[in-house]
Amino acid sequence: MSEPISTDASTSDAKAPDAHAQGSAAAPEPAAPEPASPKPMVPERFSQDFCPHCGSRLVLREQPEDGPRPWCPTCQTWRYPSFSTACSMIVVHPNGRHVLLIDQYGKRGILVAGYVSQGEDLERTVRREVSEEVGLSLSSVRFNASSFFAPSNTLMVNFVCQATSADVQPDHEVDAWRWVELDQLADSMLPRSLAQRFARQALATLLGV
Repeated sequence: MSEPISTDASTSDAKAPDAHAQGSAAAPEPAAPEPASPKPMVPERFSQDFCPHCGSRLVLREQPEDGPRPWCPTCQTWRYPSFSTACSMIVVHPNGRHVLLIDQYGKRGILVAGYVSQGEDLERTVRREVSEEVGLSLSSVRFNASSFFAPSNTLMVNFVCQATSADVQPDHEVDAWRWVELDQLADSMLPRSLAQRFARQALATLLGV
């Protein structure tokens, strides 16, 4: 990935001459740095510097409706930022009183989750990931909430779904699993995690309050 683009001109760190030095004439003032040449720029909120189609460096160009946006001078079109999309699932026990939590990749108390494959709708991702990771089928899938997760440049979309069975069959990526009672769910999850926030948003409906 390229280095972040900056529009600041560099300045010299040279020490100013000492006007009180004995036996020396006043030194000439240092020459002002040459102005930096204009550079292509992509604002911080855009994650890519190069066109994903042709590889040309993107530049900013005014988009009539949206303001400055990345523009590819070779393709002659705007290039909006690309990011990943993933689903996380609050898998509810058939009895409606427990939720499935797993331990995975060294993290304890997280939700089943996975990336959306190209050409796949979100609901299909939900059913596929739950089937692959914990071997469960679902009787219902309902949107809960979404949030952009900047550290991995991923839009996380959370669903509440009910399993048809409690017979968990984890794959090799799941270290451990457990059914947790609804009133203990938030406290059993990774503190201050996005998954915990999703769970808190869903609990009012799940608890019927």
